Amino acid sequence: MQIANTFRRVLGTLLAVTGLMAGTVASAGEKVGTNIDSRVLIGFQVSDASVQPWLPEDWKLLTLPKGPLAGTNLIVGFFDRKLQLDGEGKPAAQPATLGAELVAFAVKPGEEGSRLYVLRKYEPAPFANTYGATKEAFVERTSTVEGGAPGRKHETWQITTDSGALSLDLAFAAGKVNWVPGKNAPVSASDASISRMQEYNQMMDLVMSSAVGKPLDGDFSFSTSIPELAAMFDGSEKLTGILSIPVYVRDVYMP
Repeated sequence: MQIANTFRRVLGTLLAVTGLMAGTVASAGEKVGTNIDSRVLIGFQVSDASVQPWLPEDWKLLTLPKGPLAGTNLIVGFFDRKLQLDGEGKPAAQPATLGAELVAFAVKPGEEGSRLYVLRKYEPAPFANTYGATKEAFVERTSTVEGGAPGRKHETWQITTDSGALSLDLAFAAGKVNWVPGKNAPVSASDASISRMQEYNQMMDLVMSSAVGKPLDGDFSFSTSIPELAAMFDGSEKLTGILSIPVYVRDVYMP
């Protein structure tokens, strides 16, 4: 009972954190797509100075103040898109793909809530480049499960660009999962006129969180040699949290 109550509190604070940007999410407009993914989110605390230049003027990088990702100011997400549909529910030109993205929250004095900014995406061509932030990359993923359910999981990701690579090697004991709803409104960091509204449901497993004192039951390795990420990952970065999201279902709308 104590474990269950603790997880519910963690889940509640996670929803509260994602709600930081609720003030910027308007009513949904025209539906432009649906996707079904598998994801891994890695929270980091990096130097503010390494991320701030990526953000629009007058917007200040936000370090998440609460929840299992408290202390995080940069999130690296790895996504395995199983199916991409257009607004009419038909398979998109690129119905399945693999990729990685870097996102961060920011606030602006005088404005309510925060914004979720898309800093960079790496995907194989052809890609939609919705946020004007995508660079071409060769992406490989290996995912295995050992033992009976829930078992031990092992994820390896390799993102290779023309200038360097980004790698993740993660092994962990799978834990309790919950079905978590949410919504957000990502904005392009390079062009604030580009945004989307998203409503999603995700199956979430909290793998590790320094904020709530949940250690990683396994192994973790992350590295990058991509020059534009060198300032963020200069050896001073700290791992703050890991979320495994085996099922992620999202509807996307124009603002």
